[in-house]
Amino acid sequence: MKKLFLSLIALIALAGLSSCGYDEEGSTLDLGIPTSTTTTSTKDASTILKGSNSESDAGVHGVNKENLALAVKCAEVTGIYMELYSETIETMADLDDFDLIGFSMQAVQAIWADEISEELDLILGCETLFPLWYRSSISASLEVFPTCAQVSSSSSSETDERCLSAMREVVDAFGHLNDRTFEITDWIEDL
Repeated sequence: MKKLFLSLIALIALAGLSSCGYDEEGSTLDLGIPTSTTTTSTKDASTILKGSNSESDAGVHGVNKENLALAVKCAEVTGIYMELYSETIETMADLDDFDLIGFSMQAVQAIWADEISEELDLILGCETLFPLWYRSSISASLEVFPTCAQVSSSSSSETDERCLSAMREVVDAFGHLNDRTFEITDWIEDL
């Protein structure tokens, strides 16, 4: 079971997307995306998105001509997030001590909450604005950390299985997110 755990961590690392959204100095760009903590009324959100929650609109996965600029910004933020997430999981894949894996997952939670909270708000805002595109994949990826923080050399097989299950869900969710992103890209290219 523990070998499968490490293999799954490596698999998640391979599910990332390419990055973008950095300026020449390596600083993240202000992409102007409403964050998940932004108070936007339902009416305001629907005005911004022009019905992006309906796949019957012109477009694909909630992306249409009216919200295309916002979708491009979300794609940039998603690329940044996926690269950071993949790098984090790759680092975990190099660990062979299960106590260290659990501790590292706890540390990542604390560091991310402190140092990249704005970026997390942006990506969660995108997930909220484009639910047909993201389908909770970002939220699911964030659940891996508290779930896997419980893993240790003495953790029960149930605890290990919860972590493995969360990771499997992320691999699946990232794969589908990637597929939907390519479909959106194809749609944009056909405009």
